[in-house]
Amino acid sequence: MKVLNFSIIKLTLAIIAGILIAYTFTISFKPVITLLCSTVLFFTILFIKSKRSKKQDALFGVAALFLFVCIGMFSWEINQPKNNPNHFTNSISYENTLTLKGHVLEQLKPYSYSENYIFNIERINNKPITGKILLKVRIEDSLKPTYNIGEYLAFKSTLSKVTEPKNPYQFNYAKYLEHQNILAQVSISNREIFQFSEVKISMYSIANTLRNNIEIALIDNGFKGDELAVIKALLLGQKKDISKDMYDDYASAGVIHILAVSGLHVGIILMLLQLILSPLFRFKHGNVFKTVLIVLFLWCFAIIAGLSPSVIRAVTMFSFLAVALNLKRKTSTLNTLFLSALVILLVEPQFLFSVGFQLSYLAVFSIILLQPKLSKLIPRPKYYISRILWGVFTVTIAAQIGVLPLSLFYFHQFPGLFFVTNLIIIPFLGIILGYGLLCISLALLGILPSFIAEGFRLVIGFMNSVISWVAQQNSFVFKEIPFSEIQTIVTYVLIGTILISIQRFKPTNFIYILCAVVIFQLGFMYESYTAKTTEEFVVFQQTAQTVIGLKKGEHFEVSLKDSSSTSFTQQLVSNYIVGSHLDSVSTVPLKNVYQFKGNRIYVIDSLGVYSSAFNNATIILSNSPKINLNRLIDSISPERIIADGNNYKSYVKRWKATAKHKKLPFHPTGEKGAFLIKD
Repeated sequence: MKVLNFSIIKLTLAIIAGILIAYTFTISFKPVITLLCSTVLFFTILFIKSKRSKKQDALFGVAALFLFVCIGMFSWEINQPKNNPNHFTNSISYENTLTLKGHVLEQLKPYSYSENYIFNIERINNKPITGKILLKVRIEDSLKPTYNIGEYLAFKSTLSKVTEPKNPYQFNYAKYLEHQNILAQVSISNREIFQFSEVKISMYSIANTLRNNIEIALIDNGFKGDELAVIKALLLGQKKDISKDMYDDYASAGVIHILAVSGLHVGIILMLLQLILSPLFRFKHGNVFKTVLIVLFLWCFAIIAGLSPSVIRAVTMFSFLAVALNLKRKTSTLNTLFLSALVILLVEPQFLFSVGFQLSYLAVFSIILLQPKLSKLIPRPKYYISRILWGVFTVTIAAQIGVLPLSLFYFHQFPGLFFVTNLIIIPFLGIILGYGLLCISLALLGILPSFIAEGFRLVIGFMNSVISWVAQQNSFVFKEIPFSEIQTIVTYVLIGTILISIQRFKPTNFIYILCAVVIFQLGFMYESYTAKTTEEFVVFQQTAQTVIGLKKGEHFEVSLKDSSSTSFTQQLVSNYIVGSHLDSVSTVPLKNVYQFKGNRIYVIDSLGVYSSAFNNATIILSNSPKINLNRLIDSISPERIIADGNNYKSYVKRWKATAKHKKLPFHPTGEKGAFLIKD
């Protein structure tokens, strides 16, 4: 028998399981190699045995799946920096000043005070050492130097770890970068960087040069402002020039996905190419020639869009689908989808933890299974326009069902008018993309007629206006929706069970759906029970003033020195409110004494007043009190000391040394993050 007789879906799921096992349990490289070699040997023996007997052995199937689990584990481990002897994490100290040389790998969205890049290290202290870091270039001159992809730079600096979130439920940017194997950062002035004249030639630098030329050509033809920023996002994969207001409008309208070149854009371009190249089927081997041209054009678009990970994923996925569609292979679209995921995860297993990867594949998976069923809910519309609108509506609903739980988990927001905006925008997005690619081509050739350029500006301007209007309907935008990991998992169990059950109806499917409904209800009941019964005392990390929170069930009481600053309070603790499933919030003036679950907690502020009543209590130092910590410890013997972010750093450093000398637990929130006491 042949290995390919196994369902590619099962093999892909086995790869995913292997990646998750290696990620969760942090298995070292040698045991994984040993396990993989042993499994390969065992699988080979079973393969030879099954080939001779010509019978499909269940044990062989289990061995094949376990082999792919091991391959997933190996793929994860081989891509980890810790297993690369030349990676900087295995050979340098973060405290030492180093001489680094390498090239710019990616330009990130700039801040008002710095330009940000992904920097690929090639040498440290003139030794061949590799690795990726986050490079923050502080702007100290009136001119803002922009380093292009591929440019070689050298500088002296110390490496530091990317800052972890300091307060509960905040976005973990350090973890986000870690999934891209970016494990350190450098913050440096542009005056301290030496820029070489040489450039590393790669597909990325070629793509960047092409995009720069396209941008110059568009500017020369009168494109500017929001229209230019949206065009660059739609076609060039550059979102860094999108204003915050424009980005918020697209997010509130439920069409933020069109600003990130992804599966939607590539899928529409695939459909356009299918239509334009359809006459090739009339010729001998025309289907092969058409397939080659489509795949070639898709990868040319990937280069124009900058070859970002999301673009590469999308083009890889639709390249597989294009081959399956045009070569008439006897395979399901679903198998082709999973085959593309398998190939991607074998090469870059970190993509499994990418939000874009998860949303793209869930959307396409849901469309494949659900859209055909939805489209048959009503008789085939008589008119062409009606059929197009109904098709877009069913595709939008199917995709939204697939991604909704994950969107709620990551973004805690649901745009109620998403289907209206998508009905308006998506049918014309193909025209917009085709029109845009035509404008880019003509602009690069220097022959873009002004009426075509003006027409495209009007189209983009009209789209922005429609989206801005929809975004202003605030009553239809639901924000700060609590949605936990458990709720996400049980919701997908329910959705997945229903999607699979409706493919081939059987009476037993009702039992599966009923079980999924029970699991769904239990998951939500557990979260509700946890939210109602959990109590926490929180000292937030905040430099402006002391912020203390007390969670009692679904209510949260926030203590502030200035309790009138409600907007400030909401901004600071909003992530905590959503993450803890809170129903109500109140603000009260900051107190000096707190009682929580048998813990006595005292706040010593700038006055530095304390008494013997503070004995064996938790002490919070706030607003830089001028105290002798040695004397305080000797006189009241505190259980622990907390220094919040509202203290001078020099004071905190001195207190930390004193507490260490006294062997007393010391928690500076500026270093360790918020301090929590749980019930």
